[in-house]
Amino acid sequence: MSVIYIILVAANLFGKSGNIIIGNGIRGYGDTKWMFFTQTLGTVGVVALACLCVFVFKLGMLGVFIAVLCDEAIRAVINFIRFLRIKF
Repeated sequence: MSVIYIILVAANLFGKSGNIIIGNGIRGYGDTKWMFFTQTLGTVGVVALACLCVFVFKLGMLGVFIAVLCDEAIRAVINFIRFLRIKF
């Protein structure tokens, strides 16, 4: 079972590293409110999705890993779109 978790953590690293790099670019531009907004929604979203996966779908720890993976990936895409729209 640990192989599945290692694969999920490895897949999560792409979203997490993209989110860190792009997020710091947005912060460097001065748009800290956007980053606060996405972090807040991401936190609420990951808790809600984790509860849904664990308690409704009965996925247990796998559900938590899936929720974190989805959160990081979605926030990375949203922040990347925001970064592309910044006019320097």
